[in-house]
This record gives sequence, C-alpha cells and structure tokens, in this order.
Amino acid sequence: MTARPDARVVSAAISDVPGVQTLLVDLATRTVRVTGSADPAAVSAAVTATTGVSATESQPGDFPGESTRAPPRLFIPTPHQPPPRSTPMLSETAPNFTALTTFTVTGTSCARCQVAVTEEISAIEGVESVDVDPATGTVTVTADRPVDRADVAAAVDEAGCVLVP
Repeated sequence: MTARPDARVVSAAISDVPGVQTLLVDLATRTVRVTGSADPAAVSAAVTATTGVSATESQPGDFPGESTRAPPRLFIPTPHQPPPRSTPMLSETAPNFTALTTFTVTGTSCARCQVAVTEEISAIEGVESVDVDPATGTVTVTADRPVDRADVAAAVDEAGCVLVP
C-alpha cells in the first residue's frame, strides 16, 4: 500500500456491511471499533478491500487492563516499519531559526497528535505560534528569537511524531 487510506472511505465500506450499528475508524492507531450484529469476517473483508491490508480481530484481554469482554476490535497492520525516532538533523541545515519556518512531520493525522505537537513546540522559549497542517504533514513555527531546530525535533518526538530532516 503506497497511500494511506482515508477514514471516510474505510467508514463507508464498513457501514455497507449488514448489521453494523456504529463504527469508529482511527487510522492513527490503525483500529476500527464496530458495534452491532455484523459478521467480523465481513467487516475484516471490507477493511481489507479498502486498505489492501488484511485485518485481524482482537480478543478480549488483548489489551492491558481489559478484564471484561469488550466489543470486538479490528487491527489494521502497517505494511512498513515507522521511521526511526530522533532522526538527526541534516548537517547542512542551520541549527537555529527565527521568524517563520516550516517542518515536515509524520504522524499528525489525528486531532490528539495535532494538539500534542502544538503544545510541545509552543513550550519552547521563543516560539510565538505553531500551525499543524495534517493534510500536508507540515508544521509551521513562528519564533520571535532564535530557536534551536534540535529543540523542535525533541518536542515533536515527545509528542509521539517524527520530524523529517
């Protein structure tokens, strides 16, 4: 799979499965929650047809702290390994920046990630504003004094995302 599937497309495919009452698709965690009397194999087939990746059903107790029976969950495995965290900046990149600078960041597809990246970068001294654009995978940082790019990379890493050098 070369492109990440759109949550709306996956949701539409699953909602066509007979017996689906409610569903929640979270591509950031690669999970789908479905309630109703839908056949799990049919839901899995819909996910596979939409994403090109076979899905597996989780069982109660598969997740820490889960002792009671929970609604079935599907896991959409990733076909590749995520990039290593804390990738060093390129040597020809200036270590500091002022004014407006745009970074490419992976992993900002959900609202929680956007908020986490914004909060972590905003905590850096000298940063005036942060704008996260999940559609393009960019983060634009405005600073009123020199800010170290390594600090931005560390903040993005702390938020659970990866700054692309």
